[in-house]
Amino acid sequence: MCKKYFKNTLLTVIMICSIFLLLCGCELSGSYTDDVATSNFSAITIANNSNISAKITSYDAKGIYGPTFSISLENKTNKNLMFSIDDASVNGIMCDPFWATEVVAGKKAISSISWFTSTLEENNISKITTVEFEFRVYDSDDWLADDIFIKTITINL
Repeated sequence: MCKKYFKNTLLTVIMICSIFLLLCGCELSGSYTDDVATSNFSAITIANNSNISAKITSYDAKGIYGPTFSISLENKTNKNLMFSIDDASVNGIMCDPFWATEVVAGKKAISSISWFTSTLEENNISKITTVEFEFRVYDSDDWLADDIFIKTITINL
């Protein structure tokens, strides 16, 4: 019961923070000026093994919240899995996208990983050249279990 309460509370907090940041004016004006053409982006396979598949399929420098990667996820296990990003940096500056997606057993999902434009502007980032993060997958029903997958990913744009 404690795990379920914590999970529900965490998801509620993430939703409230997302709504707050959206309403606080995370518009695309200001010093962030990235103009990387989305058509020049080549898909990146993060993982493809017997448990999971994860592939970043596109990049949109002008996404609704800010720069956004589209990611395709597959859970090949009989467990519910949480896919998450930890310790993210943009151009060497720590900037967390606050992203995690749960994929139930045997299912697929498509999700968006976004960095808020305001966060990039606050860190004097006008164009993304490098993104680095720890991509982590774990059993969402047993947070004490070993990670299913963990790997440091670097993306050069």
